[in-house]
Amino acid sequence: MQLRANSPIFRATPPMSLLFVTAGAVSVTTKLQDGATPEVASMGREGLLGYELLLGARSLTNGYLMLGEGSGVSVPRRHLETLFQEDNEFRMRILELALAQTSVTKQLTACSLTHEADQRLARWLLSTSHHLGSRTVSVTQELISMLLGVRRTTVSLISKRYEREGLTRTRRGVMTILDRDALSARSCECCRTLVALNSSIYGQHQDAWNASHHTDSFPAGPVVHGIPDELQAQR
Repeated sequence: MQLRANSPIFRATPPMSLLFVTAGAVSVTTKLQDGATPEVASMGREGLLGYELLLGARSLTNGYLMLGEGSGVSVPRRHLETLFQEDNEFRMRILELALAQTSVTKQLTACSLTHEADQRLARWLLSTSHHLGSRTVSVTQELISMLLGVRRTTVSLISKRYEREGLTRTRRGVMTILDRDALSARSCECCRTLVALNSSIYGQHQDAWNASHHTDSFPAGPVVHGIPDELQAQR
């Protein structure tokens, strides 16, 4: 199924179906009393949106926001709950995902407390680009400022600085990375740390997927690998 750009994934909670991401980047957010929804984690093709319901949560603990356009596979929650109880391989993949998301949240918390907005924007662009598999990120500066918890004017000023230095190009809600190496050098350590965390957690499952799909991109689908044939057929 196609997922609309810059839109919430789930409208009801708890949802009757959960979603395996097959393309695109998803921002995991939390809602504060003043209405702000900062990003606390992110997912790409390694993700199952709503996985926390398989771990015992009675409702979604976070929001899921599609960044740009994407696609996914919707599977009834009752099937996945049965699968989680009965299939050890699938259960292990979900636990790996939960561990990865907890690690990402911890890292982003430290990032927001200690790193400058300039570094954090570079990290966010690189991470989102990684998940998208594209140098182009179709997200407005207003949305980026909300996710990073900074003023829109701050994002605008930094973006203009990046453009002057040849790091990125911004055109009507679209940011394109021109010099990934230079942007990585501008980024804080967290981008490299997050890639290393995912690689250490997913390990051989990521390698197996990448080899079978002839790609070396950021983790692509280790959770989906845990779905038995009978559920794969429902895709």
